[in-house]
This record gives sequence, structure tokens and C-alpha cells, in this order.
Amino acid sequence: MALIRLLQREADGEIVFRATTSGDVPAYAILSHTWGKDEVSFQEVEAGTGKNKAGWEKIQFCAKQAAADGLQYFWIDTCCIDKKNAIELGAAINSMFRWYQNAAQLTGTGVDFEQFAVGLNLASLPEAAQFVAREKELSNVHELLHGHSSRTCVVLHGLGGIGKTQLAIEYVRRHKERYTAMFWLNANDPDSLQLSFRDVAQQILKYHPSTSLLAGVDSDDLDQVVYAVKAWLDLQKNTRWLMIYDNYDNPKTSGNLDRSAVDIRQYLPQSDQGSIIITTRSSRVSQGRRVYIQKLLDIKESLEILSNMSGREDIAEDPSAVELVKELDGLPLALSTAGAYLEHVPMALSDYLGFYKTSWLKLQTTSPQLESYEDRSLYTTWQITFDRIQQQNPASANLLKLWAYFDRQDIWFELLRHANYADNKWIQRFTEDELNFHEAAALLCSFGLVDINRSLEQQFGSGGYSMHSCVHSWTEFVLNKKWDNGLARLALRCVASKVPMRDETDSWILQRRLLQHAVRQEQAILEDKVDIEGMELALDSLGMLYADQGKLAEAEAMYTRALQGTEEALGPKHTSTLSMLFANQGKLAEAEAMYTRALQGYEEALGPKHTSTLSTVNNLGNLYKDQGKLAEAEAMYTRALQGYEHALGPELLRSYLPALNTMFAFGDLCSRTGRKDKAKGMYTRALSGYTTVQGPSSKLCRQLEDRLQALQVASAEIKIGQDEFTEPRAVKSRSFKRKLHKLERRLNIG
Repeated sequence: MALIRLLQREADGEIVFRATTSGDVPAYAILSHTWGKDEVSFQEVEAGTGKNKAGWEKIQFCAKQAAADGLQYFWIDTCCIDKKNAIELGAAINSMFRWYQNAAQLTGTGVDFEQFAVGLNLASLPEAAQFVAREKELSNVHELLHGHSSRTCVVLHGLGGIGKTQLAIEYVRRHKERYTAMFWLNANDPDSLQLSFRDVAQQILKYHPSTSLLAGVDSDDLDQVVYAVKAWLDLQKNTRWLMIYDNYDNPKTSGNLDRSAVDIRQYLPQSDQGSIIITTRSSRVSQGRRVYIQKLLDIKESLEILSNMSGREDIAEDPSAVELVKELDGLPLALSTAGAYLEHVPMALSDYLGFYKTSWLKLQTTSPQLESYEDRSLYTTWQITFDRIQQQNPASANLLKLWAYFDRQDIWFELLRHANYADNKWIQRFTEDELNFHEAAALLCSFGLVDINRSLEQQFGSGGYSMHSCVHSWTEFVLNKKWDNGLARLALRCVASKVPMRDETDSWILQRRLLQHAVRQEQAILEDKVDIEGMELALDSLGMLYADQGKLAEAEAMYTRALQGTEEALGPKHTSTLSMLFANQGKLAEAEAMYTRALQGYEEALGPKHTSTLSTVNNLGNLYKDQGKLAEAEAMYTRALQGYEHALGPELLRSYLPALNTMFAFGDLCSRTGRKDKAKGMYTRALSGYTTVQGPSSKLCRQLEDRLQALQVASAEIKIGQDEFTEPRAVKSRSFKRKLHKLERRLNIG
């Protein structure tokens, strides 16, 4: 707790600060008041100024009252804190409730504390779980509610289970001494709210039985009870109360036709005084200053909740514990549920994580009920929200259901465009155009189930929407309790249809964006959760995506699945693609088998001199060269070049890239086998063609120029070797040849 700075009145009547020490704090009084516009600041008291301000009268009043109570020291928040010092201000805010608790006397001005003081009814507060962290949010709430002469209202909004109620309870505990009365109301529906008002009325009458506004009210007439309580809160000097409207999750709006929706304006006092906290899942509540409650970002805070709830100490260094809290992604309800389960079951953390991923629903239904979350659990907490979404916009509800078949992060309109062909009319609705899509997603955002991921705008040029991992698990295991093969196939088609061709602009960026969704589809395929019959083209696209991203094992798996029983549908082109993949992985024997199979298919389907057939002939030549089968490689290159020339003619041959690639490869083969003149001829023909097609500064042109230069140097050295046969020259020539071979290897000739 921070050191408190106290005021004291000296013998001559001067009011000054008591010297701050680290020793025992003497008895003191605290002034509880409503801030005005002309308060005296810390700097003014220190400088001995500000005595002409209205706030100076409060300081004198508190000094007089403290003396009357036999106290020499007193504290006033307006001037005893240096608010220009951010460190001191933060420490004071966190210590203030202790200072109020420790005060020997609470003095008020403008508020008759005896007339309006009502003890806090702890039974009205929900059971609180182990509370950790949230210091920044608590300070924010305090700053928004404290120090105002008019009504202040704070709206705590966020995902269900994120800890809004727990935060409000902690605020009440820390700052209860600042208020004459604090009342907790259940704003879930009109009936619950009216019954809460009746409890408030009974609490007031308990402390003030003669209160005329409430004493004669029939407690069964709930409308009259609400009116009377609001009237009591509106009394002129009753300004230091705090009302907490908890679980205001179903606000009455123009688009919400639910009869159980609440119009909270009917239940708010009318006077411009007092303080209000509202907790809600809806971001559309606009009655006050909104504070968005996010997931716990510090993994240490998540570990603390898990440790406190499970009773397991020293888990901070346990890799399984770290992995588990990462999976639960800072959601207090999920962390508390896991902790409660692990407290009663002798299960390793790693085993719990395994069951969480594979048997989510059964694990949740067998977990102990959390008193701090009343009748809600991780698998039921979002059901009511979903029902309300379903009622307001069925397209939003169907978007949420479809989301289970994609990755939880980064859903954007173009990704779902292919879903417009679905039989479901509501899926057709939100994929019909981008405005409909954003309308459906916006409702999910307003209930906290989905967030806008703005960081994606910088990465990809357009933003997307993301979902908390626990909500995504709920959509999969509860919302889609029976796995929908039709939706799974639809998701696979959506992802595959967006895989770009390699020559498209920024294709690599789009591939990176799709990769997490491809992984999600692969998982469903490997678990046999999606029927892939007739989906060969989609699998082929995923294979290409994986191959371009360097994930060759995953690409092989996709290509192989697509290949099985589908050559008739896709033709030999697919087999050739799989051959290249095997070659890139160094599986040369498998690649040779695939290429041979593809070549046979092309020859049968297109003829031996078709350019697609010749492209496979060239690829087979490359493979033979990599295997060291140089004679076979040369035969393939020769066949390919002759075929290209026959099919295209000499003129087109000079600008046809596949033919130029064959010349380049043939030149490397000739150089490798010592036929420098033939190599030079192939390199020269290829260089001329690349210069025409790609320009003289292209990468391939530079490589060919390096190779031609190496051949020229080699020819000059051979001539020297023929003219001079002296031993020193021979040794020098052999040394030079070794260097030349190194150069050739560096140029990828050998």
C-alpha cells in the first residue's frame, strides 16, 4: 500500500501537509464529498495558494470536523494526491480503499451519511472466483467513476466468461467505503431486475425503516417498488450511491423483438447524481463510458487462476500447464473450469489437454459447477446468446455454425464467396454480397463472440474477423454437435477455390493467409470427418498450396489422396505434379515412377508430340540427370527439343519458355560430360531466347552468361595445356581445372 499524505491544522490555523514518513500512520479523518468545478489542487496547498476557491471551504470544514472528533490529521482526495505524478496517482488509486478502511472518521459535506447510509448486502453479490490481475481495468473504472459532480456510468462489455462480473465485484470490495450505499441488480430480464429492486427496497428499509418513500409501498407491486427506489436514489443530497446492473446481455433495441429484452432506461434513476456500473456482452449498450474487457494477455495471470482453482502449486514451469493455458487463451471461465476439474480428479495436465481437444463436450459436462458463474458453464454460457442471435438474424447464426469448419482466425468475405452455392438460404444470404456478410458478422461482434482483426489490414490489404479459441471449440462440439458433412465439404471447397495460381500477383501473400484454413481442412480429412469423393480438384489445390509454402510432406499427402482413383478425372497432369513433388523431396525413384506413369497417360490422351507430353519428357530428363542416368537424360532432352521444334516451328521455338528450359538443362548436361562446344551452343540458343522473352537482365540470362564465361575460361586453359607439356605447367593446369570444377559446381553445372 502506498504512503498516505495527510493534512494538519497548525496552532496558528494554517493548514499544511504532514511530513510523509514510513512509520506508523496517525489516526486521521477522510472527507467524502462530491467533486466541484473549483477544487484546490496538491500544488496549490503546497504553495499556500488557492484559498479563494470554493474547494478551500471543504478543507476548512474537514479540519474543523476532524478537530471536533479529536483528530489532528485529515485527508481529502482532491488535494492530497499529486495527480501530475502518474506513478503516485496509480499507487494512490490502488491503495485508496485501504485508506478509507483505516480512517478513524468519515466526514461528509453535501451528503447526510446517516440519512442515506445502507450496508452492503453480500448475499446479493454473485459468488466470486479467484480474482487475479485486471489492475489496469480497475484503475480505469475508478478514474471514470470518481471525482465527478454529476452522474457517472461505466459499461463493462466483452465475451461471456471473460470476467466482467468478477471485475465489478472486485471494484465493489475495494471501494465500498467511498459510497453511502451499493446495490447489486440482476439485469438479465425484466422479472429478475424488478425482483432485484424489491431486494434493494428491503435493504434500505432494514437500515431506514421510517423512510416514507418506501415504507408504504406494497412489496408485491413491483412497478411501484421500482418507482419508489428510484425516487429514493433521486433525493437531493443522496449522491454517493453505486448501482451495479449485472448481466444486461439482452438490451431492447429496434431490431430485438425478444419480449424478455430489457430497456434499462426504465430502471435508471432520473437525477444527475450517483454512479452506475453495467456489465454486458453487448457492445451496443451506450448508457455510459464503455470499457472493453479482453482476455488475460499475460500467461502468468492465466497460470495463477489455474493454480488457485486446482490447488496445484508450482505449475508455472510445467510445460503441460503452459500449453494448457495457451489453449484456453486467457478466458477466466475456461481456466476456472479446468482448475475445478483438476482439483477433484487425479489427472495430469497433459491428459486434460488431450481430452480437451478430443472429447471437449464430455469433459465440460462432467466438470464441477462453478458457484461463481451461477448456472452457467463453458458449454452453456454462449447458448442463450446464440438463441438471441438466431432470433435477430438467422444469417449471423448460420455464419457462426459454418465457422466451426474453418480455422478460428481470419474469416473474410472473399473466402466464403464459394459458399453462395450452398442449399442453405441463410448462407446464401451472407455470401450474396459483402455488405450482407459484414451485417451478419457485426451482430456476432456486438455480442462479443467475434472480434474484428484490424492487424490483417496491414498484412493483406483487407481485414477479417477472428474468434476466441474456446468459442470456436463450442461452435464445433455444441453448435455442431452432429458433424455436418455438407458444411465440411463446403468449407473445403471455399478454401480450395481461393488458392491462387503461382503466376498471380501477390499469390504468396494470399497463400500465407489461406494456410491456417488449409490446415483445418487437412485435419478434418485425416480424421475422416469429410467425404472427399468428387473433391479431387480441391485436394489438388491444397497440395499446390502446401508445395508452394515448402510443406512438402503435407503436399504429398494431399496429392496422393487426390491421385487415388482419380487419374481418369484429372488426367496425367496431376500425376506429373506429384512427380515434381517427389523430385523436390529427393524421392527420385518414386518421382521416376510417377513421371513414367504421367508420360504414358499423356501419350495415350494427347499424342507423343503434344507440348504437355514433351514437358513431361523434359521433366523426366531432369530426373534422370539428377539420378546420374546421363544417357537416358540426353535421350529425353533430345526427344523434347525435336518434338518442340516439330510442334512449334523454328521461329516460335526461340521464344517458347519450356523449350528454352530444355536447352538450358541440355547445356548443363553437355558441360557435365565434357562436351564444351555442344554445351556452348545450347547455352547460346537459350540465352538468345531468354533475352527476347525476359530481357537481358533477367536472372536466367545472368546465369547463362556466367556459364558461357566459365566455358570460355576452360577452353583457354585447355589450349595452354596442349601447347606446353612441362610438368610445372601440367600441375598448374590440373590445379586450374580443380578450381574450374568448383566454379562449375557453384554454377550448378556439374
